[in-house]
Amino acid sequence: MRRLGFYGVGLLGLIAATNAFADERPSEVTITWGNGSQQASWKLAVEAKGSSVATLQREAIAKLFAFYDRDGNGLLEGNEAESIVSPFGLRQMPLGRMLPSAIQPPARVDADGDGKLSQAEFAAYYATSAHAGLWLACDQVPRTDALNESLCRALRLSPGEVVDEVKMSNAANALAKLDANGDELISPGEILTGHIYPGITPTRLIPSTEAEAKPLADLTVSSAATTDATPQVDWLVQFTPDGASLSDRSPADEASGTKSLASRSPQVWVRLHAAPLDGTKAENALAALASQFTSTAGADDQLPAKEVAGIQNQINMQNLVRLADVNRDEVLTRAEFEAWQEVARAYARSVFVVTILDFEQNLFTALDENFDGSLSTSELAAAWPCFQAAGIVVEGRLAIDRLPKQLRIVVSQGPCQQLTDPGQTQGPTWFQALDRNGDGQISAAEFPGTADKFDRLDRNGDGVISLDDL
Repeated sequence: MRRLGFYGVGLLGLIAATNAFADERPSEVTITWGNGSQQASWKLAVEAKGSSVATLQREAIAKLFAFYDRDGNGLLEGNEAESIVSPFGLRQMPLGRMLPSAIQPPARVDADGDGKLSQAEFAAYYATSAHAGLWLACDQVPRTDALNESLCRALRLSPGEVVDEVKMSNAANALAKLDANGDELISPGEILTGHIYPGITPTRLIPSTEAEAKPLADLTVSSAATTDATPQVDWLVQFTPDGASLSDRSPADEASGTKSLASRSPQVWVRLHAAPLDGTKAENALAALASQFTSTAGADDQLPAKEVAGIQNQINMQNLVRLADVNRDEVLTRAEFEAWQEVARAYARSVFVVTILDFEQNLFTALDENFDGSLSTSELAAAWPCFQAAGIVVEGRLAIDRLPKQLRIVVSQGPCQQLTDPGQTQGPTWFQALDRNGDGQISAAEFPGTADKFDRLDRNGDGVISLDDL
């Protein structure tokens, strides 16, 4: 094969298949923070529709191989491998970029030098970024110090100041007055003007070429099979068409079907949640592409390459012909286009991403129990217990510098579009309708009935109607 150059891993890339011998166990990684006696680690396994993520990706790559293998002999030979999607282009597809670049693969892909590509060689060409079948990204959240300073000012507290439960209650009431839009939630932007939270789109790829990767100081990520660390917790995320189920498989604490999982130590607090399944970017892009093909192809549902020049969407259609014209006759038929759609859809659905967010010693994040990016009245009311649990009240004085590191882990299908956990109000239909800010409880301001009726529904007298009251 002619060498056309090396296509490396893009910084914002997505996974290709794992090797052809991956087993059916959930894809697993171990995340470790710290070192020595301060070390903490968490094992995370992810599966989708009852299969490991690695299996889904292997199947998606097999479909791509079969798409190019026109004669079905299990080898790409002759012009079958003349123009195939590049690894970088493939990794952009879950972002909605459904017209990736098509190239002739470099000579090094033909590992045995026989002038043909086997399915194993084809899969190896794309297997560049996966930790046990998962794509991993991480980043450090900016402006933590500035947000901490603004939050302490809003609470009217200073490091080293004497603090107790009464003072914290008064501080929380003072903070509630910053609710500028009246939604009964305090956002970071209301505390620190103009602050966007978390303020990042993680693009730091953790490469799979290393047995252990250190993407940030004191943070190590490794395939579960390659690490000797004994994790504190053993978490499992299972995706189904109906959503995600989280389970803690640790011997000491077994829970299943929860919305989020948390682990706390004096050094680090970790919270895990799964983002809702969302393939809308890829699906919308495929629908738009289908519309372009239909409007450009003739009545015979064929698009000759020579007729593309000069049309409004010329570049898109040229790229599409190059990608999907598998018989290389310079004419893209509807059958070829629809076959490409299925290949692209299968790959986009096979990508699952573990995003690790390092909030450092972020006080707002510690208070934001449900990680929805805002502080509710119940979270403000729990500020004193939170301070005590975090160990930042030392001999009756506030010691913000003792706050544990705050790590948040988000598992998503494709790149996560919503890093915080928006949650979903549960309960009866009327309860969901009245909970306008979606914080899982109904305040007096949200309740349309009389004060007496509100008090009767608020059985525990905490000032809100929650599902516990019903």
